[in-house]
Amino acid sequence: MAFENQPRRSAFEFVSGSFRVTFLNGKHTGDAGVIEIPGPSAERVRVTSLERTFIDCVVRPQYAGGIAKVAAAYRDGAHRVSIPDLVLLLKRTKFVYPYHQAIGFLLQLAGRTEEDLKPLLSLGLRFKFYLDYGMEAPAFDPHWKLYYPAGLASTTF
Repeated sequence: MAFENQPRRSAFEFVSGSFRVTFLNGKHTGDAGVIEIPGPSAERVRVTSLERTFIDCVVRPQYAGGIAKVAAAYRDGAHRVSIPDLVLLLKRTKFVYPYHQAIGFLLQLAGRTEEDLKPLLSLGLRFKFYLDYGMEAPAFDPHWKLYYPAGLASTTF
């Protein structure tokens, strides 16, 4: 039922020119997947790794431009993401919902092989799950036990 309606949104959104900045209160993950990179002036900047970003985009696709843009990002970055690292982060963050099914589905659409996806499948497929919130007449992928917006697979890839 949680996925039948629109998701809750942060009340802390700000727009500056063509940029939208949203402040989120994250789950207590102990900085799982947070890395440091050099900033423009050689300062250290804390950001999320590609694997953590892929997870975050599936958990709250509305903050990443919607599920079609998330699927496009998966297509563009699927070859660079480490699936074993992704699985470790999923285990560390201990989400209640089976987001690994949505991640596996998107990585499969993006061209990752069945062999590549075995670590995600090993997390189990006990429940039917939803790729996005508030979908009307979604399609169903029986392999991942996942409802997704009808037409997503054919229009995005």
